[in-house]
Amino acid sequence: MTAPATNDQRAGATPADWLHFNLVLGLGLDLLPVVSNTAAEVSPDSKLRDLGKTPSRYNAARQVVGIAGWTGYAASDDELARWADEPDYGICIQTRAARALDIDVPDEAAARAITDFIALWLGYDLPTRFRANSGKVLLAFLMPGGFAKRKLVVAGGVIEFLATGQQFVAAGLHPSGARYEWRGGLPAALPELSVDEFEALWSALAAQFAVEPAAQGDALAPRQRGPSVATPDPVADWLRREGLVLGEDRGGALQLACPWQHEHTTGEAGDGSTVWFPAGTNGYDRGHFKCLHGHCTGRGDGEFLEAVGYAETAAEEFDVVVAPAGSAAEHERPRYVRDKRGKIEATLDNAAKAVRDPYEIGFDIRYDTFRAEMMLAERGTGGWRAFEDQDVSAIRIQMERCGFKRLSKELARDAIALIAKENRFDTAITWLETLWHDGAPRIDMFLRDYLGAADTPYTRAVSRYLWTALAGRVLEPGCEAPMVPVLIGGQGVGKTRSVKAISPAREFFSEMNLADRDADTSRQMRGKLVIELGELRGLHSRDAEAIKAFISRTDESWIPKYEEFGTTFPRRSVFIGTSNQLQFLDDDTGERRWLPVEVGQCDADAVARDRLQLWAEARDAFIVEGIAWQDAERLAREVHGRHKIQDEWTQLISDWLDAPQDFGESGETNATCDFLRVCDVARGALKIEARSLGRREEMRIGKCLRALGYERIEKWLSGRKVRAWVLETSLPSQPLPS
Repeated sequence: MTAPATNDQRAGATPADWLHFNLVLGLGLDLLPVVSNTAAEVSPDSKLRDLGKTPSRYNAARQVVGIAGWTGYAASDDELARWADEPDYGICIQTRAARALDIDVPDEAAARAITDFIALWLGYDLPTRFRANSGKVLLAFLMPGGFAKRKLVVAGGVIEFLATGQQFVAAGLHPSGARYEWRGGLPAALPELSVDEFEALWSALAAQFAVEPAAQGDALAPRQRGPSVATPDPVADWLRREGLVLGEDRGGALQLACPWQHEHTTGEAGDGSTVWFPAGTNGYDRGHFKCLHGHCTGRGDGEFLEAVGYAETAAEEFDVVVAPAGSAAEHERPRYVRDKRGKIEATLDNAAKAVRDPYEIGFDIRYDTFRAEMMLAERGTGGWRAFEDQDVSAIRIQMERCGFKRLSKELARDAIALIAKENRFDTAITWLETLWHDGAPRIDMFLRDYLGAADTPYTRAVSRYLWTALAGRVLEPGCEAPMVPVLIGGQGVGKTRSVKAISPAREFFSEMNLADRDADTSRQMRGKLVIELGELRGLHSRDAEAIKAFISRTDESWIPKYEEFGTTFPRRSVFIGTSNQLQFLDDDTGERRWLPVEVGQCDADAVARDRLQLWAEARDAFIVEGIAWQDAERLAREVHGRHKIQDEWTQLISDWLDAPQDFGESGETNATCDFLRVCDVARGALKIEARSLGRREEMRIGKCLRALGYERIEKWLSGRKVRAWVLETSLPSQPLPS
C-alpha cells in the first residue's frame, strides 16, 4: 500500500494548477487525474501498464487503478476539489475541445525546427508543454468538433494529432522523474484553430517534414472530401426558400452572393467563391459557410447567418447551451412583455430578465472583481471562464430560440453587463480563504530560508511585510502597501524565478517597466497578485515624485471592453523589485518606498513547494495584525545608505561651490551666493553650456544640489519668475511653493 506523498514530495499537480485549468482555461469538465507517483502500487486487478501517462486514480487500498469509460467522463466540482487535494494526482486533459500536436521527437534541435515552423506558419506560438530531460514537446489549442487521431512519421520521431477520445498530461511528473512544464508558465488561454486552418497546417507539416505517407485513424472521422451523405440541413432549405441560392456545383455546394460583397475587390456574385456547404457534403457533418475573398477571412457560420437574416430562426446546427428539458419545465419563466403574437419584445428590461435567469440562456453570468471582468459558466457547472465575443452571439441565439424578437449586439451586451455587475464575486478571496495552514511558521524567515539573505531583524521585518502585504491586497483590495522589497543579487541566482514562484499561478504574475504610461500599467495590473519590477527598469527615467506617487497608489483606472465609462478598481498586487546593482537609490525623499535586501542563491523550487502554506500563514497573520510595515520602514533607514547612488557630478559641484565666486570679485565662494540657477551650475561646475542642457541633465544637477543641502524655490529675477536653488538653512520660515 502506497503512503500519501507529503507536500515536499508532491509528484502531482498543485491546487493552483487544478484551479488554473478549471477556472482560467474553462476545461473543468474535461479534466481527469493521473497518478504521477511512479513508486505507487498498481492494483493486481488493474490492466493498467504504465503509471503517469493515462487517466488513473487510487482505490480504497491506495492502489492505482484505471478510470473505466474515461472518454465519456465529465468531472464535477466536488471531484475536482478532491483530486486537487491529492498530491500524487497529475492533470490529464481529454482532447474533446482542447487538442494537441504531440511532437514526439527526442532531439531538441529537430523538435525546435518543427515548432518554429508551426509558429511561423500560424504567426504566433502555440502554448507549449515540455520537460527538461527531453526534446519532446506538445502544442495545445482549441478546435471544436469530432476528429480522428493522425500521425506523421518525421525524421527522428513522429508528429501526432491528439483528437477526440485521447488525452494528454498537462501537469505533474513524467515517469522519467522530470516535471511537465509550460513555456512561459501556464497558458493564459488556448488559441482556437478553425478546421480549415488546421487542415492547411497539417498539410504543410506533411510536405515539410514527413518521411512516410501520413497515417490517419478512423475513430471519429474529421471533415474529409468524399461522397455526399443525405443529411437534413434547415439552413440550406431556408437559403433556397429565400431565393439566395444562385447555383449549385457538382459536389452539392450552394453558390451564393456574399453578404459582404461590397468589400470584395475582385469577382462577382455566383462565381463560386462564396458557398454554403450543406450538411453531409464535402465532408461536413453540419452546414458550413466559406468565402475565399480576403476580406472575409475569419468570418464564421454565425456571422454569415446573422448577416443574411437567418439568426432569428436559428436551428439545431449551432452548439448553443440549452437548459435540460426536465429542469427547465419545472422552472417558471420570467414575465416578459410580449407583442400580440406572443413574441418577446427586444427591450433592455426583457433582455435583463432573460440574462438573469440561467434556465433561459443556459449560462450563469457574474463579475469577477479580482480580474475586473465578466465571467460565465455553463449553468450549474461552476466552470468559470472569461467572457468572450462569441459568447454574446451564443446568448443572442439562445434568447431568440426562447421567443425573443431579434436583438442587437449592443442591447445584449448592455443586459449582460448589467446582470454581471449584479452578481459580483472575487476569485482571489475565494481561493485564499480556502487554503489550509499546517501551523509551521515560514513567512518571517522567508528571505533567509528561501532566498539566501542574512538573518537580521531587518530581513525578518521585510519578509513579514511582504507576505502580509500580499495577503492584505487579496483580502482588503486597495489597502495601503506603499513599500517595495528589492532583491539584490548576482546574475543567475534565481531572483526572478523565485518572485514568479510566489504567485499562485502564472497568470497572476506580471513584469512591469516603471517608464510605461500609467494607462498601460493599469490594464497590465488587472487580475495580478505579484508584479516584478525587473532590474528596476524605468526607475530613473521619470520624475522621482511621479515614481513615488505611482508606487503609493491604491487604485487603478481604465475603460473595460464593451463599456463607455472608465472604472476604478483597487490594486490587488504587490511590487517586488529585482536588481543586480547594489546602488540604486538617488532620491532622499523617496527612500522610504524601497526595502533593499541582498540575497544569495535563491531556491525557487522550495518557494513553489511551500507557496500555499506561505499564503495561508500570511492570510492568518494579516487577519490578526494587518500589514506589518512599521518595523520594515524603521529598520530600512539604517540600510539605505549602502544602496545610494554616488553621482560623480556631486563632487564636481561641491568643489565648485567651495571655489571663489564666478559672478564677482569679492573673493567669496560660490556657496555664499544668495541663490544658484541650474544653468550657472552646469556652466561653472560641469562646463556644460546652456544650449546643451537638456531635461535629463537638469534633473541630475537638481538631485546633486539636493544631496548637498539645497532646495528649489521660485524667485523673481529681472521681472520674470525663475527657478532657483538655495541652501535649506537660508529658507524663510514659510517656504515658497515648489
